[in-house]
Amino acid sequence: MLLLLAGGTVAGWFMWGQPWLARQTALVDRAVPGLGVVINLARGRSPFAIRGLPDSPEGQGGATAFPSDVWLPDSSFGAAYYASEGVTMAVFNLPVGDEAASTAAWRREMSARGWRRTPVPDPPDGTALLFEREGARCSVELIPAEQGVVRAWLRFGTDRDR
Repeated sequence: MLLLLAGGTVAGWFMWGQPWLARQTALVDRAVPGLGVVINLARGRSPFAIRGLPDSPEGQGGATAFPSDVWLPDSSFGAAYYASEGVTMAVFNLPVGDEAASTAAWRREMSARGWRRTPVPDPPDGTALLFEREGARCSVELIPAEQGVVRAWLRFGTDRDR
């Protein structure tokens, strides 16, 4: 009987307890900015680590891989870059509420640099923007991430890379 009770407790924790606790932590993190950083540090994780981009080939990558007319926001929460032949990408972790995490900032900054916005449908979990100029296109996706962070995915390519 004791074994059955222990097994049921463990199963209940994994089925209902952990998801409930994750939702509560997310709510508290929105109310207390920066709590996610403290939680990550307590778990032994890098607080601003960005995962999801492969390593760039030797001698390529970084902000210098983008043309000077592409806006790259400053991110105190970290940024990662990837560049290879035909593909240039960046991902920025931006705090919720930061101006760079807004579509208005991207529209303003890119149009000031000579890019025109082309309407595209939004993904189900965020906002998508597409900017074009002669011979090139740049897409931006703003996706809410964990712990009060908006992840901005930036992809740049030329017309020959389509």
